Amino acid sequence: MRGNPQGIVVLLCSLVASYVAAAEAPEMTPADWRTVTNGIMEDDGNGYYMDIYQKEGFAFFGLRYGKESNQLNGFSMGDRWTIDSMPVGEKIPTQCWNEQSKKWVDQSHGLDEHHRIEHNTIHTYYTGTNVPIKLKVTPFDTQSAAWQQQLKKFPQGLKFQQVKWPAHVFLVGTTQARDVICRETEQAKYPIRGDRRSIEKLNNAIIVNSLFREFYPDRYTGTRGRFTLDDGRHFTWYLQTTTLGEKLLAVLQKPEFETFGMEEPRYYQWTADGWLEEVQWYEHTDDSQPMTQRLTFSSEFAQQLASHLKSIGTAMPAFDQFDSLMDEQTDE
Repeated sequence: MRGNPQGIVVLLCSLVASYVAAAEAPEMTPADWRTVTNGIMEDDGNGYYMDIYQKEGFAFFGLRYGKESNQLNGFSMGDRWTIDSMPVGEKIPTQCWNEQSKKWVDQSHGLDEHHRIEHNTIHTYYTGTNVPIKLKVTPFDTQSAAWQQQLKKFPQGLKFQQVKWPAHVFLVGTTQARDVICRETEQAKYPIRGDRRSIEKLNNAIIVNSLFREFYPDRYTGTRGRFTLDDGRHFTWYLQTTTLGEKLLAVLQKPEFETFGMEEPRYYQWTADGWLEEVQWYEHTDDSQPMTQRLTFSSEFAQQLASHLKSIGTAMPAFDQFDSLMDEQTDE
């Protein structure tokens, strides 16, 4: 997804000492800030939050209810939810580009201690960069009319009206001022085979010859901006300009089933020494009609919410059953 919540929340691990100052904002109390920081900072390895994404009839959620292995994912087209635990993979060392220092900075270090809390907003920076981040916290009294209105904005298939909510929950919105480019420390690099003068010179032949060399020259077909390998995989590609003014190559594989715009391309940076280097592009965000909302709450409630969500959905099918499930949900 665009935007990196795990990269952002690590910035909060020094904020516990700041919650007293935050209490000066009339809407938030020290107890409120303890709940928020305990929920999303993950300083002790635990997290208590739920991300909800909605777009054109498709909905997705991710729930964290304790340690990293305590995660649930769910997706729906309509009111039927498919839910499963989130497998925990190995953490991959990552570096992000710092435009100010003009170098790659290890994301697992370089904790940025420059932050301030103003009213209900935490002002800080994306880890290892000079890109401003704002975390705006909206507290809700769950007995209020405002919370009842907020509940109506969530997917109704989640049956949140049946949940016994704690006295207070918090909606956290993230604003990222500029794009961030990151890469794995052991990044994937591919030699450019063809015209190396400019990324603007890219074409199907150069891309296939560089990224899918075993299919070049006679095992693919294509027209401008798209190609098909002879193993049946279909790709489109385009150039994406970041807020840094840099152009990235985006290569998107056509999915085997409808993903409602959730699929993400792979991004490649053109290096001066003639390589295509795979990177992650985290696009800048603002708070105008966000599609993703994050709720955070107490650790005790997180366990209750996990139980509720498990009760409303069916388990994730085996991969070979996935297409038929998608067809069933689309037909409903």
